[in-house]
Amino acid sequence: MKAVIYRFQEYHKINGSLYYAIEYYLYLRKYIDIKLFIVDGKNHTKLLNEVWYDKYSCPPKYETPSRIDLLRYKDALEKVLMIDIKSHNELHDFLHCNIVQFVNENVVKKFNNAKYFGSYSYQNYDYFSYLKLGCEFHNTFKQGDKIFISSAAIKKVNLSNYQSDKYIIKSSNINYNNLFNEIYKVIYHHEQLDTNNRIIIESVYHNKELEIIFNCLIKDSISLRKHDLDNNNIAKYLINDECPMIKEMIK
Repeated sequence: MKAVIYRFQEYHKINGSLYYAIEYYLYLRKYIDIKLFIVDGKNHTKLLNEVWYDKYSCPPKYETPSRIDLLRYKDALEKVLMIDIKSHNELHDFLHCNIVQFVNENVVKKFNNAKYFGSYSYQNYDYFSYLKLGCEFHNTFKQGDKIFISSAAIKKVNLSNYQSDKYIIKSSNINYNNLFNEIYKVIYHHEQLDTNNRIIIESVYHNKELEIIFNCLIKDSISLRKHDLDNNNIAKYLINDECPMIKEMIK
């Protein structure tokens, strides 16, 4: 058995790693028999289903085992893919199989049964790979009349510049129903290191206006991806058959 595994984050419920895990699973299942485990997500299936239907054109298909439940699969699991280091740190001891691991943050302790993938200098990876989006599985969205504002320091943003009923502020614990149908523009305030941002790729893919306000000079996924987008290189960030982690999971 092979699986994409994501550890549900109780205090950061909706985040990029969840979407990346879903999209790698959806891509891989075109080629192999694979499961999606959202570990410890059993009490949050209503939210997970809402998130899924809002974003994707196919119905939800996942399981929500506990960490202890993973031990029951120890003889059946052959290889797993994990997209984030939080899942790696919290679940590794419950897994006894080969691991394909994306290093979205620095990994303090590496294990012999894992291969570590990454692309940026702040990721201590062993194999090069970008973390990519599966936009081919997304719903088709219309143009709305609101602005989506993303900032790690929202209190510093002068919201009086915007009409109160015409903007939506990012929150990691709220699912905004039909977000991409509601907005026509994304404004991203770059305040700190952003390890694998996806909203700027999604906004361009879905023909939303994009404005990035650089409040710091960090070279990270924002600055590097913005450079590629300005040079019409969005394909670099879309999952395809040549993605090293896809190849590693299939073989």
